[in-house]
Amino acid sequence: MKVSSDHYYDRTSLSDIRLVSTYGFDDNDIDALKKGLPDVDVYPGYFTDAYVNTDSGEKKVARVYSLDKTGENNPYSSLQIVDGRLPEKENECVIDSGKLLAHYKVGDKLTLCGDEDTDIDGTLSVKEFTIVGKFASPMYISDAERGNTTIGSGSVYMICYIPESCFKTEVYTQVM
Repeated sequence: MKVSSDHYYDRTSLSDIRLVSTYGFDDNDIDALKKGLPDVDVYPGYFTDAYVNTDSGEKKVARVYSLDKTGENNPYSSLQIVDGRLPEKENECVIDSGKLLAHYKVGDKLTLCGDEDTDIDGTLSVKEFTIVGKFASPMYISDAERGNTTIGSGSVYMICYIPESCFKTEVYTQVM
């Protein structure tokens, strides 16, 4: 089983490390990482947690990651599209293909929002998306667990990737 999972992680280029900062990484930080780690590829990006309204009217947490300027993810932790395609426009997204999200279909609308404690207006320029694909990722192999968050119930309900241009943040929030 260990050999099988190791082969899967190698084949899908799961990153060995992910740096996260709420303060952010600027271009100088990225340059310093590249200089300090000359044999390692460094991929900066963005992520945030936001709410999504479910069909039942509940607010659940979506972890939202950026896709780079080419519309693709970095080679590490690569997405495997299982239905549809990657986003090509600012108002398009892909979501994870977990069993809990089976009711979401390609073509459905997804609206991200905040609440009194979570302001996403300063983070995202676009908040309504059309789902254009579903993906599997080596970062999320369990259907039951998508991670922890500091908002809502404390659990992440879905993973969503949107174009990098939808993020208004001046500094990167993650490096892989």
